[in-house]
Amino acid sequence: MRVVGGIYKGRALYSPRTDSVRPTTDKVKESVFNILRSRLSGAAFLDLFAGSGGMGIEAISLGATAVFVDASRESCRLVEKNLAHVGASAEVVCADFSTALRKFAAAGRTFDVIYVDPPYASDCDARALDRIGRTGVLNRDGVIVVEHTGKRDLLSANSPFEEKDRRRYGTVWISFFKVREEL
Repeated sequence: MRVVGGIYKGRALYSPRTDSVRPTTDKVKESVFNILRSRLSGAAFLDLFAGSGGMGIEAISLGATAVFVDASRESCRLVEKNLAHVGASAEVVCADFSTALRKFAAAGRTFDVIYVDPPYASDCDARALDRIGRTGVLNRDGVIVVEHTGKRDLLSANSPFEEKDRRRYGTVWISFFKVREEL
């Protein structure tokens, strides 16, 4: 696992010691950030279900500021270790996604890019999209990127978001969502 672009390009990152955290592959990471690159300079990036922090560190490397959220204390420590390893600083919030999103909303914090990568076996991807919509933490022109498995609908019927793009990388799917455009 390494940083694939920006000022930290080529820097190796520490991997988790457990199989419960599945870092995004370099191939997927590179593809996602090629798509997002033009919107990252100065952007506020939220790495939700941060795991090892690879996606948020990639965003920092490309000019964004990042906030990392994970419910696992072990993952939070790994994110902090990887940030220190590359020489970056960022906020790491050790809390479940729902609590973190409510706190961001209460503080009036919003994000330009939100990366959602929960455990594949959970339904947290759809629940996170719903919670992001209810809390309003995505900027009006922002984008949510969800890493998931299977070709399935992640949006509820009354979601304020619409899917703009979906890409497949082997068994991994990446879906891009934006605020639904008013007619």
